Amino acid sequence: MISHAIASRTTPSGKQAARQMIYQPFFKNIASSLLSAAVDITVFMLLVGMGQRVFWATVLARIISGAFNFSLNKRWVFHKQDSHDTGHEFLKYLALFTLQMVFSVLLTSAFSELMAFRYGLLFSKILADIILFTTNFIVQRFWIFPHNTLE
Repeated sequence: MISHAIASRTTPSGKQAARQMIYQPFFKNIASSLLSAAVDITVFMLLVGMGQRVFWATVLARIISGAFNFSLNKRWVFHKQDSHDTGHEFLKYLALFTLQMVFSVLLTSAFSELMAFRYGLLFSKILADIILFTTNFIVQRFWIFPHNTLE
């Protein structure tokens, strides 16, 4: 009786397991994105501090943080470390990465036109990034790193 009570507390129910399967990757993706942003900012600041121009520091930092994000998402967020399709996954990630930059510019510009007030550009950038973050998670989960079977 006691062992059953302990087991029922440590083993997730069907609903808990389903919630964990749905929400856990999303929250891991948030953490991965925050870590990638930290890498991006750190590399950028180091390069600028070493005398690199802002444009090239931005490009190099974005490439390094993008590679870091791809690796972390593949292995930790979506558990695809055993995949033998890394090259194909990376090409799809690169396409998403490129489209994200383009849509970031387009959405931020469009929203800033609609929000013509002092902090409109800041709010436009935040809104665009929230939309892109959510879209990117869905694309990565179902196209770049799809699950072949339910876990």
